[in-house]
Amino acid sequence: AMSCRLDAAGMAEAAVAVTRAIAAEVELIIVNKFSKLEATGGGLRSEIADAIVAGLPVLTAVPEKYYHAWIAFTGGFGTTLACERRVIEEWWSETSRRESRARVLTKLKRSDAGKAPVTTRRVTAFHGLSLADHDVGRLDHG
Repeated sequence: AMSCRLDAAGMAEAAVAVTRAIAAEVELIIVNKFSKLEATGGGLRSEIADAIVAGLPVLTAVPEKYYHAWIAFTGGFGTTLACERRVIEEWWSETSRRESRARVLTKLKRSDAGKAPVTTRRVTAFHGLSLADHDVGRLDHG
């Protein structure tokens, strides 16, 4: 039987790439998939967790047989998407708008530090937005 062979050097390069992307505060982290290695605590699991903790949106594919491990890993937090381009594009459109608003709010908070309190009108414009909000996409690839 032919099976997938892990390229350890490639995995290390991917881990470094994700870590650098997190440090650069990119708009979206895309990880090829959450599969057997990640389900058992290895692979890019740590980097995925770091991205989530950093508040960055993460998009990954989760094969059905590892979905239970994904739910345990994320605590069920996130958004499950159909594996359809239109669905993913709509998710990203909404997510990127929310992330953009969060960045503006952060800049406003920094610029207002030590100044008079922020007006109610400005706060209302961002009501309900959490800087920790992020979505994790799940795409089934049979």
